Amino acid sequence: MKSRWGTRSGLMLIAALGVISSSLKVLAATVGLVTLSDGSMCSGALLDPETLVTAAHCVFDRGGERLGVASIRLRQIGGESGVASAGAIRVPFEFDPQRNRQSTIVERWDVAFINIWPTSTLPPISIAAPADLLAGQSVLQAGFSLDAAGELRLKVHKCMLLKITHRRGVEDPDFGSLVHDCPAQHGESGSPLIVVVRGRQYLAGLVTARQFGEGRAVDMSVFQLVVPQ
Repeated sequence: MKSRWGTRSGLMLIAALGVISSSLKVLAATVGLVTLSDGSMCSGALLDPETLVTAAHCVFDRGGERLGVASIRLRQIGGESGVASAGAIRVPFEFDPQRNRQSTIVERWDVAFINIWPTSTLPPISIAAPADLLAGQSVLQAGFSLDAAGELRLKVHKCMLLKITHRRGVEDPDFGSLVHDCPAQHGESGSPLIVVVRGRQYLAGLVTARQFGEGRAVDMSVFQLVVPQ
């Protein structure tokens, strides 16, 4: 069977956890900072010791050409850090970088899996189940952005899921997206949205865009169901 995947063969990290309440310090997810060959940067989440997930549009330039990965840094929220190199990058064939830039609808295929080496000993995060995501639910956005001094920091914001679309039909153009009220920040693409369910952290979505003043993210609970891994 033909694979649905295409293949392809930063950064001072400083934890800034101030907005996390004590009840949410159960979180120990590992966030990645991916520096691309053109100098741009995106965040991501460690799914397993060999896989970092980020937004697919991060690995394409404005002309739709693939970018290489210059470096990857990993940081556990409130914990240890590490570095990794990028191997193959998998992007669903359905993802069209040109359509993604021109569309007013979140691209549900805007996800890229980066194989990393050496394997990481930092804690990965599991993907949430659709039943575990609810409108009005608290969520954490963990990503890297520049502070007022121009330094790159890992920032964690507590915010809320406003709209869940996976209960709509798959033909709905908004199917597979999440709407959230997390604050906008430079370089937020690929930032994980994290929920706590029964005392464990889960990956709800990946931040991809701002549309009509709303924060949007790929719903990873849906993505893992419609795209075989």
